[in-house]
Amino acid sequence: MITEDAVQEIFAMDCRVVVDEVSRTPLVLPIGRHHVRTAGV
Repeated sequence: MITEDAVQEIFAMDCRVVVDEVSRTPLVLPIGRHHVRTAGV
């Protein structure tokens, strides 16, 4: 199973993993390095 922690550890990339509504498979959404994180996100 793909997790956000696994992607961070392997690729050093912040991301979100969500379920693709069409294929019902994990979809990895990278968070760009210029993205500003807000509290609770």
